[in-house]
Parts: sequence; C-alpha cells; structure tokens
Amino acid sequence: FSSNSIDNPTRQNLWDNITKGNLSFNCVHKPTLQAFAAGNSTIFDNSSLNTTSCATFSDFHQLLPSWDNMTFRFDNLSQSREQRHTLWVQDRAGNIGWGFPFKIRFDNVTPDTSKTTVELDNLSSSFNGLSLKLNTTDNDTQFFLAQLDNSSTPNAYSSGWVRAQPNLLYSLPLDDTSASQQHTLSLWLRDKAGNIDNLTSTRTVYRAWLYDGQTRVDNQSNPTVNAYAGLKIKYPLVLPSSYPLGNLQLQKASDNLSVSGQWNLDNDSLIFWSTGPLLRETNYQLQLRGFVHPQDNLTLYPSQVFHFKTDNQTLNLNNGLVAYYPLDNDTLDYSGNGLHGSQVGNVQFSTNRFNKLDSAYYFDGNSYIRIPDNNSLDSWPNLDFTIHFWIKTNNCSSIKGRDADLISKWDSRANPSNYPYSIRCSQDGSLRLIKYAKPVVQSVKSVQLVNDNIYHSVSFVNRSNSIKIFIDGQLDNSANFFLEPNIQNNSDLFIGRRSTSLNSNKFNFTGILDDIFIYNRSLSLVEIKALKNVRELIPPMFGSVTVNNGSDNTSSDTLTLTLHAYDASSIVAYQITDNGSFEGPPWRSDNLTPSDNVSFNTNFTLGSSNYGERQIQVRFKDQAGNISQPFSDNITRLDTTPPQPLSFSLLGTAGNDNFTNLDKVSFIDNATDDATPVNIYLSENSTNPLDNTSGWQAYDTSGTFQLSSGQGEKQIFIWFKDAAQNISGYLTDNITFDNVSPTANFMLINNGADNTTSSTVTLTFNNVTGTSHYFATDNISATTPSATAAGWRAYPVNNTDNFTLTGTGNREIRAWFKDEAGNIFGPKLDNITSSHGISYQTWSCSDPWPCTTSPSEILTSGKITGDINYNWGQSYILDTRKKDYIAIKLTGNFIMPGTAGAEYSVKFRNRDDDSSRTIIDGTTIIEDWSGLHGPANRDNSTKLVGGQTYRYERYWSEKGGGAVLQQFWWIVGIHNNYVYMKGEDFFRE
Repeated sequence: FSSNSIDNPTRQNLWDNITKGNLSFNCVHKPTLQAFAAGNSTIFDNSSLNTTSCATFSDFHQLLPSWDNMTFRFDNLSQSREQRHTLWVQDRAGNIGWGFPFKIRFDNVTPDTSKTTVELDNLSSSFNGLSLKLNTTDNDTQFFLAQLDNSSTPNAYSSGWVRAQPNLLYSLPLDDTSASQQHTLSLWLRDKAGNIDNLTSTRTVYRAWLYDGQTRVDNQSNPTVNAYAGLKIKYPLVLPSSYPLGNLQLQKASDNLSVSGQWNLDNDSLIFWSTGPLLRETNYQLQLRGFVHPQDNLTLYPSQVFHFKTDNQTLNLNNGLVAYYPLDNDTLDYSGNGLHGSQVGNVQFSTNRFNKLDSAYYFDGNSYIRIPDNNSLDSWPNLDFTIHFWIKTNNCSSIKGRDADLISKWDSRANPSNYPYSIRCSQDGSLRLIKYAKPVVQSVKSVQLVNDNIYHSVSFVNRSNSIKIFIDGQLDNSANFFLEPNIQNNSDLFIGRRSTSLNSNKFNFTGILDDIFIYNRSLSLVEIKALKNVRELIPPMFGSVTVNNGSDNTSSDTLTLTLHAYDASSIVAYQITDNGSFEGPPWRSDNLTPSDNVSFNTNFTLGSSNYGERQIQVRFKDQAGNISQPFSDNITRLDTTPPQPLSFSLLGTAGNDNFTNLDKVSFIDNATDDATPVNIYLSENSTNPLDNTSGWQAYDTSGTFQLSSGQGEKQIFIWFKDAAQNISGYLTDNITFDNVSPTANFMLINNGADNTTSSTVTLTFNNVTGTSHYFATDNISATTPSATAAGWRAYPVNNTDNFTLTGTGNREIRAWFKDEAGNIFGPKLDNITSSHGISYQTWSCSDPWPCTTSPSEILTSGKITGDINYNWGQSYILDTRKKDYIAIKLTGNFIMPGTAGAEYSVKFRNRDDDSSRTIIDGTTIIEDWSGLHGPANRDNSTKLVGGQTYRYERYWSEKGGGAVLQQFWWIVGIHNNYVYMKGEDFFRE
C-alpha cells in the first residue's frame, strides 16, 4: 500500500482507460453498481454490451469514494496470461464487503506500427488543417494520438487519445494566427496496457500564405485584394514539380462558382493567371486540398481555406488601345481599329501560358507578321505609348547569330528614316527598346533575362522623355532621353522581324509571342499588373446587329436579329434592349454557341408597340465577363391598328342636343390609338372614306360641321385616321335642323284686369304655335333672353300659367317664346297695377301644438294695408271665416327709414294671442312659436342700416279663441316710443 491516496484526476484516467480499453467494461451497469455500493451481493456481467443505463465516472466517484492507502500492487504478472482475482474490502470493525471479481493480463509489448498506416484524407478541403485517415490491422493497437509541434513522448493516460478503428478520420486544425509556415507532426499508437510507440519518424507540415502581388493578405483582419489581383500562394520551400494544381479552387463565396483561370508553379509559389478580372467588392474563397509530397511521404501539405474580398477598382484598358493581337490562331487586330496583320512564312501556332492550343504564335526564325503602316502605330506627338506582350524563348539569337527583333517599325527605306521603336531580344537574353531620330539613338535594356523558356510578361512604357521596362509586373529598368517629338515613318509594323528591306532573315526571332497590346498612352503600374495577371481585359470590340435581314420597317413586334461578334476569347452571352437602357434586360445565350467568332440569329420582342423608328441595341459578354459597347440597328415599327372611336356627339343650340338652329353644327368627339389619331372625317353619307379622300381635317376633340340644306333631322358620321393611314369604323349621331321661329298673337294678365291686390297673377297666351318654352318677366329693362338663359319655363299645354309679381304699382309683363332649336319670338306685353301692402297667407292648424309652418294647403291669401293691429277676439280672422286653429304668415320687403348708410338700433315688439315669430333678413328676432297665452308682449332688438332693403316675415297662430296680432317697432333716433308697423311700409320687387 502506498502512503498517499490516489488523486481524483488519476482516478478519472483509470476509470476512462478501464472502460475504454476493455469492451466488457465499455458500459458499467449503473443499477448493479448502485446495488454493489449498497453492500448487496452482485456480479458485474457486461457480456451483453448493453449500452443503456451506463454509469459515468461521476456516478462511480459518488457511490464509491476513494479511500486512503488502498493502492494494490501485483508482483506475479511476468507471464502474459490472463489471471482472475477477487477484491475483498474490510473495514476497521472487521466487516467484509462483497467480493469484486476482476481479470488482469500482463503486457509490456508496444503496438506493431508496421500494421498501421496514416495518410491524408484528400477529400477534405473546407478547413484549415490536416485531415488524417488511420487504418490498422493490429488487434493490439487501441488508441491513436497526433501531436503538432510537440515531439515529446505523451502520457499513456493523458487526454487526446482517440480510439482506433478502421478508416478512422482525424482532423487536426492549424492555428491561423501562427507566424510559422513549418510544423512538425508526431503520431503515436497505444495498446490496452498503456504501451505506446511512435508510428513513424516525425513528419513535416508546410503551409502556404496568400499574396496579392508582393503583399501578404491572409494575415489581414479583413483581407482585401485588387480586382485585377495577381494572386499567389507562397510556401517556405520549393514545391515539387508534381504539385497537384487540381487541388486548388478559387470560388465566389456566395454561390461557389469557380473562377476561370490558370494556376502556374513557380519555385516556391503558385501563381494564378485569371481569365478575366474578379468582380468588384465581392467575397471569394480559395481552397487548397491537402496532399503528401510524392517523393517524401514525411512531407505534408495541409488543407487550407483563404477568404478575401475584392476592392472597387475599375480599369478601362480599352482607353487608348490602338491594336491588340491575341494571336489565337489568327493575326487579326481585336481592338476594333482594323489594323490586321498578315502571316508570312511557315505559320505555327502554339500553346499559350494557359496551355491552350493554337493560342500563341511560334516564330521559327523565318516566319513573321506584317501590319500595314498606319499613323496610329507611330510614336504619337506627345511621345506617350505602351507596348505590352508575352514572350517565351530559350534563345534570343537569330538563325544568323544576331539579336532578334520582336516588334519593330523600322525600315531603311522608310521616309523619314527615323523609327519610333524597335524592340529586340539580345543574344544574352535581355530585352531592349531602341528609338531613333536621326542621328540620335536612345535605348533602354532590361536587367532580367528572358531566355529561360518560360512565359514572361513584358511592358515598355514611354512617357514624355522617359521610357521604362517592366518584366512580370515589376519595374526592371528605365532611361531618360531627348529626341525630337513626333518620331514617325511610313514603314509597316513587323512582328518577329526587323524589316523587309533586308534580303535575309538575320534578325528574325525564334520563340513564342502572345497577347500583344499597343496603346497611345503610358499605362500605370496598376494597369501593367492587370495585363500580367488577367488575360482577358479587353471586351469584344467588334460586333453588329442586323434587324430582319436589313429591312427598313416591320409590322410585327417580334423581330429576327442577326448578331455577329468576335473577340480574343469566347463570346458567351448577349443582351438586347430597345429602350436605350441595359438595366433590366437579362443576359441571354439562346442560339449562341460560345466561340471567339460568333454569327447567329435570335428572336427579340419589342418592349412596347410604340410606332415609328426604333433602335435595337446589343451588347456582348466574353467568358471573362468583359462587356462590349452597344452595337445598334434601326427599324421602323409600322402601325397596322386603326384608331378606336370612343364617342361622338352633336351639340344643339338651346341646351337640347337633339335640335339646332345653326346650319354649322358643333360636335365633340374622342378616340384612342396606339400612337395618336391625326385626322377626322365627317359626312352625312355612311360610305367609308379613303385615306386620300378630300375633307379630312386635323384631329381635334371638338369642331363644327356644315349641314346640308333643308329643315329636318340630319344624321352625321365621323371616322378617325392615324399617321399610318389606318381608318377606324364610324360613329354617328342625329340632330334636327330648325331655324324657323315660333309665333304668338297676344298675352293677357288676369284675363285683361287692370288691378290686383295679389302678387300672383295668371298669364293667358293666345294662338301660340311652334313653342316649347316661354320666358316672362316684369323687369321693364329686360332684353330678349338667350336660348340658354335661366328662367325659361316649359310652355303650358292649357295656354295659361301663374306669374309672381316682383313689385307693386304698375307692372308690365313681357313674354318671349322659344322652340326646341332655340329660335325665339317676342316679346308680347300686358300691364296690371299691384297695390302696396304686406302679403299674407292663412292655413288651418290642428293638434298637437304648435301649428306647422309648412302647410300642405293655403286657405286664403292677399295683402294688408294700414296698421298691423288686429284684435279679433271671437270674430273671424281676416277672410278665413274661422275663429280658432288658424295660422297667418306675413311677408314683404321694407326700406329702412333714416339716413342712408347710418346704422340704427331697432326694437321690435310682438303683442299676440297666441304664438308668434318675427324674422328679419333670415334672422329670427322674436321666437314664441310654441306660446299659448293671452295677449302678451315679446320684445327684441337688432341693428339695421338706413336706406337698406330688408326682408320681413311674421308668423302667428291662434288656439282657444281671443285672437290678437299686433306688430310694433321703435327706431331709436327716429321714434320716441313703439309705433305700429303699417302694411303700406311693405312692397315687393
């Protein structure tokens, strides 16, 4: 027994290793353990490998706490055979617990490492780290442990051991924050007894860093690269030539679409040449799948994932582009400027830097390309230009053992004999650009050599009196010089040769040239790097669209477009619009077979049926995502749809559209059209007019039409015509023409009476013919009313009608007569005298009280003169022959006495039995309409203006007998007290 008790962590490890190392104890039955802890006799039988109700170490530790000085030691285990034992526990009182049977086997042999293999799981590419696959045929090997950057022997019972099983997959993450690119990997095996052994020698793990050009980006908090980036993956050692480039995949993060391009091995780096620029402000992910060095299985390259976002930079490398020769199986100029070259000699096309066949030009020392002279190929007046190209050669010596000309505008017979540039590859492998302005020669020579038989990006940039050479995107050398401006000649441009003035090919080039760009400006370093990093920066520069095989017009909305375009790379999509905007239309690829030279037909439906000339615009997109400028063709959309008539109405002359007294009748109309109606045609004949029939007039929504002669009903037809000479169907309307006035003999008032006390009189008309309406007035200043004036009344069928006089005294009534067409006859006159007084009306009342003020029937009416002072008592009230249940309404106008314009306070008093109400100009002054009482005063006052006319209304009613109606007023400043108002004070106008 040891002197110290076992600690809990060690106890935990023992529990873990016993339960994991022996399948029979993989699940310790918890109810059995509980019974054993309680002192009950029990046997732990786990042969069934039941995995339900399993005890944990926490259960064990709680049920059977550790005790002091109870570590057992077995000394007789030298033989490797299984022994069976029983553990009995006795307490201090001599009580013995139930025996615990167990088995134990002695084993001091380490696992057989020759039966275990570990390899990288190459299917894993979504995390940073090593994905290991373990396989073993050794029955003794039970556990596996991987240690990174830790070569010390592990504790057999420490954490991290993983149970060994067939095809075990084990992931070992790498620390992204580590500044190291090199790690050590140690692999260990362990058996049940705790014997351990190193699987093999320590392995070395090399990881990559991501660069944008010379800038490392994977260690940035928010990695950002240029949209024209030269992505580079850099390792800490030279990579094997067999590095599996297929293990690299660059994708958009949003949809996992792969980016087109070529990975290239360069010593310790993998460089990505993109087919086209990356999308701006877009998230990308670069995945590297892990692999093992094929010649050294102890060298591992882990899986890695790099995440980055592109910036928002946009370059326009079309700007200033004079010529572009991609040399993809032809010598055409793809700048759109038409500076095409011709091939001379044995034409051989080769693989380009992307290993694409027939995509670069191989010069065999006898062949060359010739481009006719053009002023744009000379050195421009401001001396700025850029020539960019790719070169691959292992020998810059010509077949005559001289320097080789690559791109040259030089000819001894040129006029003048100056030459703006001649780019040469020297025998030592350096590059040189020479400029000559007689007699001065200036040049710049590269430091780096290019005769290593690999592709190099080369840019010569001339800016004013300085020229620089860039190789593989890096400044190599520069020179300043002073030459006369505007160096030019009439020589053709040669590629792969110096001049045709030489009889031999002693300066001809042997090697490959590709992607030659000539600009009339000096490019920036960013643009030079873009030309190096991205192959396809130039959108399709040539294209065309022909609508309906060149037709000038169409009557259909569906068009057939013939599209043609060529580019250095495949045209993969196109976009069509007829409204000048490419925002909405989708990119299409129907009927298009991707190619660098496409010509095909496709259908297009106009976005609207608007008529007239329409411009169809098309853009093309290549596989790198470069988009061309719009190419267009025009066609006129013909209108074949006639206008649609909506409405047509003839307008009468007297407010009645069925009649007119004018032979030029007015009308209103409306129609709609796909474009717009431009003409109208009216006729009394229903025969459809021709488009050239005389009488068409400009379209308007109103106008006049000359009727044919003769009285009676007329039928008018109207047609509409649009600009395309489409004629609608007709609309029609009828109207009766009548310009003969009605007649009348005379008019009598009250059958010829001279006087009246009533404001209402009866008019009688005699021998009236052709009349539909009459107009009567007692205003002696009135003139003949218009046919549409207010006040016309329907002519009475019995030739009589009531008329209300507007004043008193001698009243002359005038009457005019009108027919439906508005012809007017008159006036006919008669006179009658109306006396002054206040008008009254009477009507009967009934319960419930108060009496109505809007009777359905009037008993009597007339006028009152003299004082408004009535005390009928039990006598008849006025002319009603009734003493009770009677109401009266007095109405009239009065002119306020006093100085004109002066304001007076006027007091009114109603003395009545029973109810009353007084209203002045619509304002109630005294209100007692519900009153039931004997004679009583009701007073109130208001302000009135002298000389002003006011409307007077007085209501009165009687119930129960003893009728009294008296009206007083008191004009302060004129009267000294209340006085009776008089009927003569009132008049009507």
